[in-house]
Amino acid sequence: MDLKKALRRVAKVLPKGTGTESFQFIRFIAGPPSRVYATDGFRVVVVQVDGELPDVVLASELLVKAAKDKGEITVHQVGYGNIELRTASTVYKLQGYSGDQFATLPLPSIPDEFTEVSYWDEVAKAFYAAASPAVEPDLAVVRFTPDFVEATDSYRLVRVEAPGPWSGLVPTSVFKTWPKGLVEVAFTTQHAYFRIGEELRIVMLRSSAYPNTDGVIPKVHEGPRVLVPLAVLQNAVKQGLEVSELGLVSLAIEEGQVVVRAWCEGDVGKAYQAEVPVLHQWNWVAGSVLVNGKYLHQSLRVLDTPNVTLGYGEIADPLRVESGLYVACLWQMVY
Repeated sequence: MDLKKALRRVAKVLPKGTGTESFQFIRFIAGPPSRVYATDGFRVVVVQVDGELPDVVLASELLVKAAKDKGEITVHQVGYGNIELRTASTVYKLQGYSGDQFATLPLPSIPDEFTEVSYWDEVAKAFYAAASPAVEPDLAVVRFTPDFVEATDSYRLVRVEAPGPWSGLVPTSVFKTWPKGLVEVAFTTQHAYFRIGEELRIVMLRSSAYPNTDGVIPKVHEGPRVLVPLAVLQNAVKQGLEVSELGLVSLAIEEGQVVVRAWCEGDVGKAYQAEVPVLHQWNWVAGSVLVNGKYLHQSLRVLDTPNVTLGYGEIADPLRVESGLYVACLWQMVY
């Protein structure tokens, strides 16, 4: 990758706001192969670069500006520690620092072996269910186990039954602005490594408490379930959300159909109803569930299959949205 693209990639990890001054640097690592990297203290982004680079730490402000200029960027070492970045229109002069001076930018330790994950798109379907770091920081993680990957915000749980060479709680911050490409992974006892093409992301595993979710999704589905067309259900839920003042959507599972309903408390008579045909059913009994409509819509939006299975039960049982390796559990609302 050329230096301009590499700088743009690593700049995305730089933190913003007061108190982040010690992380406003980008490090060049001499090769072969040459690399540039940056960190926000929690995650590291490393990108391999074509050509030769000096081993030096530079303030990020001018590097980010240079990456926005037209034309290629060339690096020139001028005297001891001084660097010039030359673009088509500007010459940027920077004071270079030794990497040893910056504890926040140590040379990353990179495992020798990575495992290719050809089914990463399936794994990533669980990520959206993690909590927001600002709301529930302990749950702003994705749980990787040898048998499955899952995330929860305590109101919903999404699990993908995808075995892999991984184990640990990975902060969701590492998955922001995720580039396209084949994903390779490596896990150690303390870090997770994700390599996407020429970009490498490193993050420290979280040691925070994580709820016991093993009993939420039964290994054997013995309760009632119905198979419905995904597009029809997704459209019905979307239309219902446009009406529902509280964002609630109810599903009435009847013989041969699922009736989707939503209403507006502030506008008497304003309501929505749609019938979704049932294509197949197992252990059928009539049922009714009330769930967060936004969560239900999100659980359907990540799917790409023609049909989806809904599992339901008593009021204490979550609504299960199932498709292949994917299971989303939405806890019912009491209203």
